Amino acid sequence: MEAKIGSNPSDVDALHVALENEIKSYDLYRAAAKETTDGTGRQMYQWLASAEITHFNLLMANYEAIVSGSGWV
Repeated sequence: MEAKIGSNPSDVDALHVALENEIKSYDLYRAAAKETTDGTGRQMYQWLASAEITHFNLLMANYEAIVSGSGWV
């Protein structure tokens, strides 16, 4: 992680990494949902993808608040 954002990242830097990770996880779960032939497995992957969108939205709200000067939500 340090190689990616340095030893003393700002809040915005950390949020950028977190947002990227949420997108990657969402893409991974969506792909797994499409690839699996098991209905229960598909539902699980779809639920996980949905959770990643929720996480992304929460992180984005914090990012926008910090960038606008309001601080953490």
